[in-house]
Amino acid sequence: MDAQSEILERECSKIFKDIEREFDYPDGTFSLTRNYSKKGKNIGKLTSTRININEFSYPFDENNKIAKSISVLLLKPNQRARKLVVREYNFAADEVPSSAKVTQTTQGRSISYNVHFELDDPAFFQYIRDTLFFCLRQYESSSSFVCCARFNKCSEMRKCVHPNKLYAKGCRYRRNLEHGQNFLLNA
Repeated sequence: MDAQSEILERECSKIFKDIEREFDYPDGTFSLTRNYSKKGKNIGKLTSTRININEFSYPFDENNKIAKSISVLLLKPNQRARKLVVREYNFAADEVPSSAKVTQTTQGRSISYNVHFELDDPAFFQYIRDTLFFCLRQYESSSSFVCCARFNKCSEMRKCVHPNKLYAKGCRYRRNLEHGQNFLLNA
């Protein structure tokens, strides 16, 4: 692993742990996946690194299976700069720091944004953090349900108390609570 990859791994690990702790998400909610070339003259060379959000199955099983994994950022290796590829639905223009250069690419109906940073730009890792927060705000659970058996406690607390916070994003009652609609207290 080269020095840039080590820095990326270390800094992303810190970001992942901070967000997991802040939102009470389980370890492994975020991950890095390295993609290597499988053919041609670049066989075995790193082509990209994905940053993923992983939703674990509920109820938890002995293997703690991942029910859903989505790629939110794609990092392209480059010795002179840092390049992130962000899909249109994960891109928040107001989150891009002024030090970054952005270009748009289109493939068929798919739109992506290339966000370029200088190697030593401290805004790079802050942008990753900000993008993860943006993606979590937009996140749709792999399951959708009206409510669970905890709805009385959720009503008392005025917030969702489900232990699997990412899975709970599929709860419709949680959405109502977040918009100030508490059916038990409003009755």
